Amino acid sequence: MRVHGARLGLGTHTHAAHEGERESLRLIACSRWGLDESDDDDDSVTIDSSPARLESFASPPPPRHAMCAQLAVSRYAEKQAREAIEDEVGRLWDAEAMAASRSAQIAREAKLVAQSETESDVNEAIQAASAASAAAKQRHAQREAQNMAVVRQREEEARRRQAEKDAVAAANAAAAADAALAQERERQERERLRAQAEAEEARAKAAADAEAAKAAQKAAAEAATRSSAADVDALVEQLRLPAHVKPHIPTSHASAAKLLREVLAYRSLRSSLMNAAELYANDTDAAVKKERRGFEKQINVVLVSASASQTDIMWKADKLAKILLQTLATPTRPAHVVASAQHPEVFAYALTSLCNKIMKQVDGQVRDSNDMSHAFVLAYILRIASTKEPRLAIVVPAIMATLTGLCMHAIPMHLSLKVPKSATEEVKAKAKDGLLRALGYEWDEQGEGGGSFEPTDSFVQKVAARCAFAAALLSTPSFLPPNAPADLHNVPEPLHTIHFGASSRGALWCWLARALNTFPGNTDATLFAIDAFVRKAAYDVSRLYPRQSMKLWYCIDNAWVSDEENSGASSGALLRLRAFMRSGDFKTTAPEGHESRLAVEDASSTIRA
Repeated sequence: MRVHGARLGLGTHTHAAHEGERESLRLIACSRWGLDESDDDDDSVTIDSSPARLESFASPPPPRHAMCAQLAVSRYAEKQAREAIEDEVGRLWDAEAMAASRSAQIAREAKLVAQSETESDVNEAIQAASAASAAAKQRHAQREAQNMAVVRQREEEARRRQAEKDAVAAANAAAAADAALAQERERQERERLRAQAEAEEARAKAAADAEAAKAAQKAAAEAATRSSAADVDALVEQLRLPAHVKPHIPTSHASAAKLLREVLAYRSLRSSLMNAAELYANDTDAAVKKERRGFEKQINVVLVSASASQTDIMWKADKLAKILLQTLATPTRPAHVVASAQHPEVFAYALTSLCNKIMKQVDGQVRDSNDMSHAFVLAYILRIASTKEPRLAIVVPAIMATLTGLCMHAIPMHLSLKVPKSATEEVKAKAKDGLLRALGYEWDEQGEGGGSFEPTDSFVQKVAARCAFAAALLSTPSFLPPNAPADLHNVPEPLHTIHFGASSRGALWCWLARALNTFPGNTDATLFAIDAFVRKAAYDVSRLYPRQSMKLWYCIDNAWVSDEENSGASSGALLRLRAFMRSGDFKTTAPEGHESRLAVEDASSTIRA
């Protein structure tokens, strides 16, 4: 900002008269306006009032983000203070500008005066003006320094007050944040306690519900147990066993009921067949007698000298099926009509005769000649014959019904005595006779004392043969010849496989499991039954259940046999069973007579052709 000075008129006095006065005025003017006495060439004085200089005093500090309303108020107060400072600086600058303008005017006037003076006077005046200007500049610099110090002091004071306000605001904000955090923590703690209380209440309720459910389940289980126990007792009563004779049944009521119902089903089937056959067997008509002898002869031809070859088995099975179908085609006489329409008396007689002859083959050729392979041959013939037509599907169940009626171990079921200690010898003897009859001991009229039961050695051999035949019958699949009609492949499984599962070979595992759970290991009958069955079934069981069967063989060799080694069974039966189990040959070698070892044909089939 430049302020131009004005020239001062000094009057019209003469130089000689007023020389001292003019010099005094010039010096006064220079000292008053702060002009440099040596500045003779410039008629103006420059004062630094540039916008940049003024901006250093006038520009407000950069704005800051207000933390709260108090901070905004402090900013407003600072702004007002800055504006006041800027107004004060402006007034100072205006005064300085006026002084500079006045000094310039005096300098110009002095210069005019000096021009009229002598050179020496001019030089003195210039020196005096320069000194006055230097002094004025020094005073101006001092005043500017003082002003700047004041401005800096005020700014410092404003910053200090702002810092205090910021500190107070920060403290207040921190206190507010702490209070909010404390409230949040308190709220979370309340939520946690409430959730914990709800969880405890839920757990208590769940525990109470679980206890109630457990009690209800226990009550239901007890009721079911009582009901199942009552059902089992009722089924045992239906067996009509002799007094003091009790069956060995599984501990599970469901398994026990299943076993007993199976026994009763076989009994019912056998009774139905025998009742129907009895009407035809008691007919005294000569033609009927001749017809009966013809059926029996044909069945004998089929069963006698059956060989272990595929051709012979297929031929005999086809022949047997034709014989049975012929009996179904025989017209029923009015006098021989029976209540069961499912078993006409002629077919029932032929089927009963077949079952009895099969049992004789088992007791004779299988037991006496120790030809266990013949059991497979008979089983294959019966299985294939039963698949020739749906009406013949009853053949295998009828054989099993006859087998279990003669030998309870084939089902498998073992019977034992439970006679009170206080019973008399007569009661004990009578109970023992009833047990032997129920187990299947045969009464020998030619025995000592007017008759006696067969020896135990003969009985256990018979049990072994019948259990071997049962194993062969259960292990033979319901296979059909390749040229069999397609509808015959849909023949349902016989009755005995219904209780063991969809596959007849799956019955092998179930039979062994049932026997090991119910048979005692301290009797020769049970040991011979297990030994005979295992020898026929172990190969198929090992193939069907390669991993699980290892546990079954271990159970037979250790848990079942070893616990009863010295409890009454003969050492020969134990050693024979243990030697077979420990050899392990049954895992890779099929038994004699198994389908995998059957010959295609033999010489007898060639001669017959």
